[in-house]
Amino acid sequence: RDPIESMLEEEKAVKPSRARRAGSDADPLGLWEGRENGSTAPKGGPVVSLPAQVQPPPRTSILIPDADAGKILGRGGERLRSIQDSHSVRIIVQRREECSGSGQRGVQIEGSEEGRARCLQDILDMVDWCKTADGQLLKSQ
Repeated sequence: RDPIESMLEEEKAVKPSRARRAGSDADPLGLWEGRENGSTAPKGGPVVSLPAQVQPPPRTSILIPDADAGKILGRGGERLRSIQDSHSVRIIVQRREECSGSGQRGVQIEGSEEGRARCLQDILDMVDWCKTADGQLLKSQ
């Protein structure tokens, strides 16, 4: 069974109310930790409260080697913007200062299921290894 499809199916099973709770399994990387209920901004960004009926966009969370983050970002963020535009997704790459010397960085992909799957495949083609936030290996060296 394809690990990407498995991960997307597992993410579908997360209830929307869990996705908004700070510190829940829906945000295993902690990029949304400490945000107000319903906030759309990642940690360090502006806090924007949304009406209760509006849900945050679906997210795929992965971990990549710190050394490979530049492959996704590109010079001046050019490659990141290109990937986002071509798949109609939003990508959040954890800053080096926030990864506490672990040698890995968190990446969150927001958008439609199809856009996230295509984007994830592009990222897998660029990096040495990749795993889900819960440790499932998607690509090894």
